[in-house]
Amino acid sequence: MSRMNDFVLQQLVQENERLRKELEACQKAIPVSEASKSLISYCENTPDMLVKAEPNTKNRFHTSGGGGGGLCGGGSSD
Repeated sequence: MSRMNDFVLQQLVQENERLRKELEACQKAIPVSEASKSLISYCENTPDMLVKAEPNTKNRFHTSGGGGGGLCGGGSSD
């Protein structure tokens, strides 16, 4: 019976340690607003290695308001 108690105690100690580490990780979390600003800054300042950037070319996927047809452009379809 002692072996069983030792095993259960060991399992509880391990679970307690895991939960303690998880709690510490949660306490180090940053606010969403700060994380969002950091992510936006990274995306704006880091070139995308999969997209070939050509100088002085217009982004054909970017719409600046008013629609422009296509599936997402907000144009009317009759």
